[in-house]
Parts: sequence; C-alpha cells; structure tokens
Amino acid sequence: MRIARTRISSLYIDEAELEQLLADLDSPEQGDAESTAQEKADSERKKPVRRPLPEHFNRVEKILDLSDEEKAAMGDDWTFMGYDTSEQLPIIPRQHYVITSLRTSVPSMSRRTTR
Repeated sequence: MRIARTRISSLYIDEAELEQLLADLDSPEQGDAESTAQEKADSERKKPVRRPLPEHFNRVEKILDLSDEEKAAMGDDWTFMGYDTSEQLPIIPRQHYVITSLRTSVPSMSRRTTR
C-alpha cells in the first residue's frame, strides 16, 4: 500500500479531517492496482523462443560423427542415442538454404551404471 504524505497546516485536526485521512489510507489506490497487475504480467512473461526456420528452404545436412579413435576409447558397450541438431541460415544472394548439423549424442562415461 502506498501512503500519501500530507502536510498538516495546523497543529489541530478536526474529527472530519481525521476520518477522511484514515479513509484515504484504508482505500486501495487505482495506481497500486495497476502496478500490481503490471508486476503480475511481468512475472508471467515467457522467455523468447526462436521460431524454426521455414520448411520450404533447401537443407544441407552435415553429420559430425565421432572419430574412430573416440569410438574405440569408449569401448563396445556404448549406445547411439540420436543427434543434437542445430540450424544456421547462410544467405547466398538469391539463394537461401539451411545447414543442419547433426552431432552424435552418447551418454557420458561418468554417468553410466555398471550392470
């Protein structure tokens, strides 16, 4: 609640003025209701999310796989989980296309449980 400061011109306040001042303090102000609504709206806003690139653009896939040495270092008991995908939009004059990079996704060695 916002308390309005008033300057008292005399030392004595009659009863009607006192009741009016108390009523002003008890009633919610319009500005406070608007600021509370604004604070709620600010807290409920979502973080911005990028929209996916349009499907009609040509796509070129680059698969970034693990090297044979990295695969050998992991052993034979690793599982392919899929790809982590990221897209870029390079623009060649009058030609638009999307480069999709697919990186091999495998679980980390420290999080594996032994059977």
